[in-house]
Amino acid sequence: MTVVQFAKAKLKTLAGIYRQFGPSGLVDHFNLRDALFGKDKEDPYVSWVRKYDTLSVENLKAVSRRIAGFTLRPKISVVVSLYNTQSDYLEDMFDSVLNQLYPEWELSVVDDASVKPHVFETAQKYAKRDSRIKIRQRAVYGGLAASLNDALDDATGDYVAFLGHGDILAPHALYMIAEWLNKTPDAEILYSDEDKLDAGKRRYGPLFKPDWNCELFNGQYYTNHLLVIKRALIEAVGRMRAGFEGSQDYDLLLRALDRAKRPPVHIPFILYHWRVFPGVSTFSSDYLEFAKGAARRAIRESFERRGEQVDVIETGGFFQRVVRPAPVTWPRVSAIVSTDGHAEALEASLKGLQDKTDYPDLEIIVADSENRVPDGFGQHGVQVVGGMEPGNRSAALNRAAEAATGSVLLLLSTDVAVSEPNWLKEMIVNFSDPEVAVIGAKLLYRNNTLRHGGMLLGVGGCAGSFLEGAPSDYTGVFGYLGLARDVSCVAGDCLVIRKAVFDEVQGVDAEHLKGDFSDVDLCLKVRRAGYRILWTPFATLYYGEARNRAREPAAANRRGFRPDAAYLQEKWGETLLNDPFFSPNLSLKSTAYEFAFPPRIGKPWVE
Repeated sequence: MTVVQFAKAKLKTLAGIYRQFGPSGLVDHFNLRDALFGKDKEDPYVSWVRKYDTLSVENLKAVSRRIAGFTLRPKISVVVSLYNTQSDYLEDMFDSVLNQLYPEWELSVVDDASVKPHVFETAQKYAKRDSRIKIRQRAVYGGLAASLNDALDDATGDYVAFLGHGDILAPHALYMIAEWLNKTPDAEILYSDEDKLDAGKRRYGPLFKPDWNCELFNGQYYTNHLLVIKRALIEAVGRMRAGFEGSQDYDLLLRALDRAKRPPVHIPFILYHWRVFPGVSTFSSDYLEFAKGAARRAIRESFERRGEQVDVIETGGFFQRVVRPAPVTWPRVSAIVSTDGHAEALEASLKGLQDKTDYPDLEIIVADSENRVPDGFGQHGVQVVGGMEPGNRSAALNRAAEAATGSVLLLLSTDVAVSEPNWLKEMIVNFSDPEVAVIGAKLLYRNNTLRHGGMLLGVGGCAGSFLEGAPSDYTGVFGYLGLARDVSCVAGDCLVIRKAVFDEVQGVDAEHLKGDFSDVDLCLKVRRAGYRILWTPFATLYYGEARNRAREPAAANRRGFRPDAAYLQEKWGETLLNDPFFSPNLSLKSTAYEFAFPPRIGKPWVE
């Protein structure tokens, strides 16, 4: 092998590790923990675990008291498929179930015709230790779907929890499931946060998940571990389906969602430790292309069951993109261009709409907040609306919306520049879902770093752009920046909103929020009315300013010099600090993905 061939092979290996295991996988591959953090400096996640995710003796006693006081004591069936599982991994899995603090469980295990005799022998040994452990052995290999269905044959619990054959449950995992079921007894599907175990059983790579995020789930199976589903619902949808191995849980959950009476419930605590490091073999890693193809097929079929024909294409890694068809007739869009009267910026913005945007029915209205747009702009099909209180951008926007004839409003700042012709269609096509009322675009600074990746509530007490400043091609944890997803808020620099919904929530607040944060308030009103808001990376535009000062959590804001921010905080209160699409285990000190010290959620057993 030549040096060049060796380098190419090594790069391919490292790319595979990164796609499957993320940055932490590369850290482990090169044994870089000491180099990165220093021998005397603790890994931030290790520190977080030690402070906030380690059970003391007092915690154990408090959990026992909570369990004793439960009104509901659901029985939870843990199902596992075994196949040639390494001996120590297998024993760790069994021990993690035996060590559960919550006693109302059973473990249903199927050995899928392992060729290594120790697998079933170990299962037999544990079955003799506890009558709650049920085991069976298949005569021939059937695959994940068949073996898990066999395990379900022996399950008698109210709920079913899915456990990988080499993975580990946190000791309080099933207790937390029962805790949440006592809080939300109508829950049919629950999922928790998770982290990974390296070769030395050290915890790393936590996945602090959002609450139910329908659009993100279309792009990837982010719920993953620990997944718990009501057994009656599993039976109602026909259990696991053969042919979806590697994505069988994804397919099952998609079918369960069709019948579930409420969205899945998220438990924002790490209850599952997933053994992930180079060398660990799983069906998904061994048969990656088959598993990815099964995931895309499962997504496509889920839309077909709802009467929608979509294409599902791979976008890298385990991610996929749902491509919705163009409507028979594109709705009329009324583009409201907000300007303070700078002619050059306004002219560039209008040129971007008229000459660079491919859209068949576009009305353009200029919202002149300073009443100084030259008369010449009110030509060539452009309507200028002014005459309001100078500087009141919200009043100008509302007046322009009143004049709009489109069923969709496009709110656009003159700071935004068009860079690709299909951006507006990429946004509008998402209105095929009647629950979606607002869509925001991906905005980049001129240096190709991120300006807007969806707004994160709570930063600086109000809101900030998620991962602002990240490289334009960075996808982030969960593929947040590479996939369309539900968000609580998008920036008003470029968003589309259904005109009927804009009217329903009475537009933007021109009395209290004349400029800054009116978009945040608008989005919160839209969500309060029961609609969804999406951010899409597939509509990309450029943002002209170096930074948007209105978003920075400035010291002046804390000193009370920002009446708009103070009003927003008073109006929305705790809502601003509890973004459902951002984990309470992550910090609001910045818009980056950083651990919260301490988390913004308390332990349910703390009295």
